[in-house]
Amino acid sequence: MGFWVATAAAVIAAFYNALVYHWPKPPPVSTPNKSKKPALPIHSRPRLFVPMLLLALTWTGVLFDYVDRNYWSGPSQAESPLKENSARLDVRLWQPIVTPEKQYAVNIFTINNGKNTASAFRRAGIIMLATSRAPNSTIDGMFPILRSQITLSEPGPKSEIHPGQADTWFTVFGPKLDDKQTADLNSGTLLAYVLNIMQYKDPVTPNRFIYTESCVYYMGAALHLCENGHNRSYLAD
Repeated sequence: MGFWVATAAAVIAAFYNALVYHWPKPPPVSTPNKSKKPALPIHSRPRLFVPMLLLALTWTGVLFDYVDRNYWSGPSQAESPLKENSARLDVRLWQPIVTPEKQYAVNIFTINNGKNTASAFRRAGIIMLATSRAPNSTIDGMFPILRSQITLSEPGPKSEIHPGQADTWFTVFGPKLDDKQTADLNSGTLLAYVLNIMQYKDPVTPNRFIYTESCVYYMGAALHLCENGHNRSYLAD
């Protein structure tokens, strides 16, 4: 948006300057006292005010565009399918656990089911507890937040994940549980949603990222895939 503000202000400023150039010039003001500078004619003062205002709007637009691109905006929404020979990391195993501190967590084991090596791996995840099925809009809104978390994190390690490699795993931590929540999770009264996103690169598209989204929920011991399409891989900036 800042780009369009700056562009519009620049166009208006150029048009205004051209118009001012062709305006009839006022006659020079003569003063009997040569030591004093002639006063600026009142009708010409707006000619200075308007360009200054447009200049301020231009720089405001440039500043807004910079802040918007670097701090406010989420990741680019331009997505495209993976190439035929791209790397593709999939979740091969979900392992729910409860830590000694009674914190609910899930170990996620991955495998590279693609045809190329994945590198610069980063990820972000969250666990949500719910007493009923989460609306699709809630889950849809969480993945841009997770992508933003990846953007703000440090670059991924230099280790490579080769095709067929299945020894990469990590843990997504959830909330601490009391005795009732533990019993409700075991009975299926309380659902546990696990949302995760992985970001990585491969040699096929080195200037873009590959994202793999995963969304599941536990109802008791039964594992279910989220129905809103967030189990997928795609290319994005």
